[in-house]
Amino acid sequence: MFASNFSTWILVALLTPFWWGMGLLVVALLGDLSAWWHVRASRLFNQLEGTHSEPAERAAALPSRHAA
Repeated sequence: MFASNFSTWILVALLTPFWWGMGLLVVALLGDLSAWWHVRASRLFNQLEGTHSEPAERAAALPSRHAA
């Protein structure tokens, strides 16, 4: 009985990234199909990236980080 329970937890741990990715894919597809979802999906992906949208004037005033 312990082996069955232990193997179930291993299976759940291995499949968690797959289901997380599938969930993000569904959110991205909904964001492409609906304007209502687009705002929420963009906000979610910006939060996951750790970036926040800046006003256009402030972003234009800052030097580029990728300048040589």
